[in-house]
Amino acid sequence: LYHNFTVFQSELTGLLFIRILKGEAVQGIATVIKLVAVFTAATMLGRWFRDEIKMSTIRKEPWHKPYLSLPGLIMLAVIFLLPVLIWIIKSSG
Repeated sequence: LYHNFTVFQSELTGLLFIRILKGEAVQGIATVIKLVAVFTAATMLGRWFRDEIKMSTIRKEPWHKPYLSLPGLIMLAVIFLLPVLIWIIKSSG
């Protein structure tokens, strides 16, 4: 059983090495880095907007005031423009 596992492990390592040489693994790493960057930016924007909501609540401002701040306007632009951009990209291709 151990011998079979060792053979399987060496074959798997060889396949991984071949994928690295072909550049497939590098593309996968680049994709992961891009995803992490997008999720990090979204998290930062969401926390910034949440802080604006908290500060607005503390100052007893109207409910719409956080949406008129910079993070609120960015959030609204993303919410309304992203579906339009996706539609344009899908209809042109």
